Amino acid sequence: MKPVKNLALFLGVACFCSSCATIISGTSSLVSLDSNPQGATVYAQSKRGELVIGTTPTMAPIHKRTTALEFRLEGYYSETEAIIPGIDGWYFGNLLLGGLPGMIVDLSTGAYKTLPARVNSNLKREED
Repeated sequence: MKPVKNLALFLGVACFCSSCATIISGTSSLVSLDSNPQGATVYAQSKRGELVIGTTPTMAPIHKRTTALEFRLEGYYSETEAIIPGIDGWYFGNLLLGGLPGMIVDLSTGAYKTLPARVNSNLKREED
C-alpha cells in the first residue's frame, strides 16, 4: 500500500509543479528573418540587452522574451521591428495540470508567448 501512496504523491506533485508551455513549446521559437535588401545583420533587443542573431536571410531561434529585432546594413538606415507575441495555447494547460506554479514558471521563462514565424524588414538607403 505504501508504494501506491508514494506513486500517487509523486504524480500529484509532478502534475502540480508542471509548466505546460515551458515543457512543450520551450523558451525560444525558430523564426525566418529576411530583409530588403538582403545581407543585413539582425540584432535581438530584450530587457537583457542586445544579441547578434545572424545575417539575412536566415532561420534563427529567437528567445520568447525578445521585444524587438533590429536590422542593420551599411549604407542603409537601421530598422527596428517590434515583436508582437501571441499567447501559447499550452499556457492554458496549466489550468488543468500545472496550476498556479506552472503558470508562474511559464510567465517567468517567457514560454507563454508565441512569436511570429517570419519577420521581414525593408531598409531605406541613406542619402549622402
